[in-house]
Amino acid sequence: MSLNYLKKFLFLSPTINLKDLSNSKLLSNVLTAIELSINSQKSNELIQIVDDFLKFYSDLHLKSAHTNRLRPNADCVIFYLACCARKSKDESFSHKIYELFTEVSETTAHLFAYEYYWHIVLQIEKSKNSSDSIQDQMAVDRSPKCIGRGHKKALINWFYNKNELDLIKLITQYRHMYNWTTKDILKLIHMRPKNEGHDLIMKYVFYGYRNVQNECSETNLNLMDYLHDFEKLKFVKYGQEAVEIIRKHNLYLEHIPSRIFKFKEIWPSLIEQMNIEDFYENLYQILKKEIIKANSPIEKLIFDKILNRENPDYSRMSPISNCLASQITEHYIIQKQSKQLRLRSNSTTIEENSIQENLRNFFWNAFKNSILLNKSQLKSYFNSKRVMIVVEINPQMRNATTLGLNYLSPLETSSAILLTLYYLNTDPNNVDFFVASDRLSRVELADKNSHSEPNLGTIDHLLQGFVSIEKNPTDKIFEWTLQNKKFYDVFLFLVSSDQGNKKIQFEMDFVRANTISKDSKLVVVNLTGKNTEVSSENGFITPSSLDLYINGWNFDTHFIMESFLKEIF
Repeated sequence: MSLNYLKKFLFLSPTINLKDLSNSKLLSNVLTAIELSINSQKSNELIQIVDDFLKFYSDLHLKSAHTNRLRPNADCVIFYLACCARKSKDESFSHKIYELFTEVSETTAHLFAYEYYWHIVLQIEKSKNSSDSIQDQMAVDRSPKCIGRGHKKALINWFYNKNELDLIKLITQYRHMYNWTTKDILKLIHMRPKNEGHDLIMKYVFYGYRNVQNECSETNLNLMDYLHDFEKLKFVKYGQEAVEIIRKHNLYLEHIPSRIFKFKEIWPSLIEQMNIEDFYENLYQILKKEIIKANSPIEKLIFDKILNRENPDYSRMSPISNCLASQITEHYIIQKQSKQLRLRSNSTTIEENSIQENLRNFFWNAFKNSILLNKSQLKSYFNSKRVMIVVEINPQMRNATTLGLNYLSPLETSSAILLTLYYLNTDPNNVDFFVASDRLSRVELADKNSHSEPNLGTIDHLLQGFVSIEKNPTDKIFEWTLQNKKFYDVFLFLVSSDQGNKKIQFEMDFVRANTISKDSKLVVVNLTGKNTEVSSENGFITPSSLDLYINGWNFDTHFIMESFLKEIF
């Protein structure tokens, strides 16, 4: 059970926010599960779980345009490795853990995270022998004064394995995080520079640019050129100066000082380095900046390179990603039209062949194409399964923001999920929708209108084919299921908080006990991430192999959900 729990913890990591210390029960459970596994002589299995996760992680994302991109789910695997290293009783196991640590730690941000979670592990151990909580322990003792030999060696190897130019780019990409800096790390490990370049970098970290700006060694010319331009970037007065530096050194978003983002000219140079996945994730910010003009070079770049159908990554984008991108574009267009109306502008429609209209058409066509490709290859779990989707419609769903997609409301996110799952199924009659609405008062099962095609951005068109009720969906959905002898492979709840989770679970257990649907799976998605119920004994990791609870939604979540339903974890 401990190993299954840990595997679920890692595979669900994109949906877990470890930095919120209110999840201290979850952290404590993970540490205990690792300790039990080590005591049961299952060290090799702990390593295998990480290997399986890393393979899963590589499948989760397209090959990134820059491989050192910090991903949200790095926290969980780093905490997992910190727990393993702390509880290790075998030198060989410790060595493997530290090798894994240097392998997964692609940026200095990962080093900062490791030190932060290593300290968290120490505080969890102290809190077990004390009446103080983990938060209280952290307030008293903020940082370790020393580290073990293996820990120190792993950090030194991380620095030594980087060439000088790559290392300085990584150091300047993430200067500080988790209350740690590169300077703190170097003080902790007492590392000796391996060559003149490393010596220059350490002087820069410890004493600043003024103390190294006059260095003129021929072996460090590229290094000094980078440092000179990086420091210059902090004080540029014109956008074009910043663009030249960004293009010269291939700088990423994380390198750019916040004040520089006011220059619209820098965005084309940043977009040039994005692949299609990066572009989708930054789509709303790009639209909001209004940097893409019709018939401009950046528009040509986007459609000829990033969004080109000949691009191998085009066919790899999932239907839900294309649908979310389409919904983001629709959200921006609606917001822009509303703003124009408030300003009493004469132009309240999107012009034909405008960049917004072109993107709208592209993403909608990409969604349709990815659906057809998915159906032809039967890649999705939802291609042939019987699915009941339950969605709330209330003020919080309309007005709040989706955790993970802060620019979309939970209702807009629900629309994208509903559309995707409906069209993915080879038989639309396999998919039923059940809606809890504060506006609708009748209870009925409407006939699906296969001739009409719902529009993104509005829930009204999607209500065709839904079962709609007035109260909380848990009051009627399972009763209706039993009365009508409808059996489903999966129930998917899209809700605005975790307030009804326990009741949903209770009703689901009742259905399993009283029908042939004993293996029906339950997925509850709390789109706002708002937590009102006290965390269970297992935190967010449910012990049942049939149930899954997810906080928020992002471009990874659908893949995580499908992997769970396919019993990959």
